[in-house]
Amino acid sequence: PDIGSRLDYMLFEPISSVTTFSLENEINQIISNWEPRALLQQVKVSAMPDQNAYSVTIIFYIINETQPTTITVLLERNR
Repeated sequence: PDIGSRLDYMLFEPISSVTTFSLENEINQIISNWEPRALLQQVKVSAMPDQNAYSVTIIFYIINETQPTTITVLLERNR
């Protein structure tokens, strides 16, 4: 929210392939625009409809590092 993203709004959209694709694009854009130390390799969003959430895996290189870093987080609705 502090960087002007729409992620919090997207989590309240119906879980679908369109929302999954939109989340991937939004996360990709946020990291590319706001984290100059990261060289983004991949953002993978997987819908988890039974949990009403999305699993997000981000693979990136930190500048001047040779090994990629992988982070997996769970995005859930929060009122």
